[in-house]
This record gives sequence, structure tokens and C-alpha cells, in this order.
Amino acid sequence: MNIVDVVDIVLETLAALAALATILGFVLDEWRHWRNNRKRDGSWKKNSREHSRLSQ
Repeated sequence: MNIVDVVDIVLETLAALAALATILGFVLDEWRHWRNNRKRDGSWKKNSREHSRLSQ
């Protein structure tokens, strides 16, 4: 195993981690948008009423 093999393995590992981070970021972003849209739909009204009561 020479230095070229080591560099190749490191670069492939970094590329795989970057791909995973991109996918995870996209999924979390979509989940956050979905959650915010549910709040606007009113299905979380009970929780928001509870929250406003506690914050007073």
C-alpha cells in the first residue's frame, strides 16, 4: 500500500461523508418545512394555546 492508495481511500471516504451530509441536510430541511406547515394548518393549535398560556 503506497501513498497514492491512502490518498485515494481518504478522498473516497470524504466524498461519501459529503454525500451523506447533503442527504441528511435535505431531509432535515424538508422535515422542518413540513413541521412548520402543520403548525400553520392549525393541527398544532392545542400546543400553541398551551404555549401562549405558559408564556404569559
